[in-house]
Amino acid sequence: MARLTTKRRVRACLPPLALALLLAACGGGGTPSQPSQAYADPGATNASAQAGSLPGVRLVSALTSVPNTAADSSLEPRPPQVIDAAPDGERVIKAISALDGGGYAVVWMARGPLVPGAAWALWVQRFDSEGQRLGDPVRLDIPAGVFGAHDLGVNVLPEGRIGVTFVTRRVENDTYMITEVHHWPYTLQGTIDGMARVLDAERYPRNAPLFAQLSGPIEASTAPDGSLYVSWRFFTPTAQQGVPSVRALRLAADGEPLGWIQLIDDRGRWRASDITLTALDEGGWVVAMQRVSPTGVPYRTFTQLDVPRPLAMAVSETQAGDAFLLDLRGHGSVLFTANVDLDTGVQTSPRSLHFKVRGVAQPARGLPMLPLAAVALRGGDYLTLSPDGVQLSAQRYTAAGAPVGAPFSTPAAPGLVGTGLKRGGLALAWTNTASGGRVEVVVQMIAPR
Repeated sequence: MARLTTKRRVRACLPPLALALLLAACGGGGTPSQPSQAYADPGATNASAQAGSLPGVRLVSALTSVPNTAADSSLEPRPPQVIDAAPDGERVIKAISALDGGGYAVVWMARGPLVPGAAWALWVQRFDSEGQRLGDPVRLDIPAGVFGAHDLGVNVLPEGRIGVTFVTRRVENDTYMITEVHHWPYTLQGTIDGMARVLDAERYPRNAPLFAQLSGPIEASTAPDGSLYVSWRFFTPTAQQGVPSVRALRLAADGEPLGWIQLIDDRGRWRASDITLTALDEGGWVVAMQRVSPTGVPYRTFTQLDVPRPLAMAVSETQAGDAFLLDLRGHGSVLFTANVDLDTGVQTSPRSLHFKVRGVAQPARGLPMLPLAAVALRGGDYLTLSPDGVQLSAQRYTAAGAPVGAPFSTPAAPGLVGTGLKRGGLALAWTNTASGGRVEVVVQMIAPR
């Protein structure tokens, strides 16, 4: 096991800037198996996860352009394939990312029958550029003390490094407990590759479990330059109504902290949930947090971190509770949102705002409803996924929001994650509960024609 070193950083407060968004960038073969053909349980864990267990994970980069025609989207869905299944238990998709040289990797957490205190296992499966599995799933050796899927976040870098950030709790002595936030770098083969670090640590009395305790959910995002951003929660006895504050830290690709721990939610004075982090191609990050108005209506705020230049446009804090931002990797960004009344909760006028390079915003066209998720395609295009009966409807758009071709259906479920692929197209991963209660990890490739 790699040597552990404690890296305690002086904390600097970053108060939320009433949201502002600019965005985006200056610059620059076989047939998969059907879902009914379940892949055998990886290893001996009898592991498992539930669909939709990670709301808010949206996005990822695209790396190559896909030709457009006026008649169709130039994308062809391939049959989904099950890569892990068990009669019962839980499964949670943690990350999916394109890899250098083509192909992609999917990472998920799993455990078997619901036994109190049972530890989770962490698995990675690699695919080639045709969507075929490369070998069997590989288990990453995480500590047994990670008891909840929300206590761990994953970054997958294009070169194949996997950054795993997690919270542990341990007894220091008869008087004190310690919670720690760790970051361990892995290879796709499941071995530690570099130095395991402690990013943050807090000691608290054993008889006061909510005193100065770190916890999940752990959120993670990967930037085009290979740096990472991770966030976690901090409970303190001075927090109003027991609301935790949110801390965030930028890391180098090898896990070395860059700068200081930041407080990104006004020291816990406002309840925040469903946090997502979006890395911008031009540099900097945007953190989105769901909040609740005094009348009980959920809404979402956005705050920029490590802003590389002055903001060009402020965005109102009264965005819809399920609004989200998609970075188009060098072609601007799109904010998917709707007008919301914070007194009644009524949402009207689903819309998308396209932020061009240099931060000039304009309405994007062709948004019939607020999508559940979106995936960026290189060249500025993106794919939205919206409810359509028992399946999702996928529609391709240009960066300006003009629809490309006709929509098509996918059996993907809410809570999915997606990534654009180097040779065009994209890959989706989600969890599914099949007949008889069997839980599955499902992957689908949507290939370029």
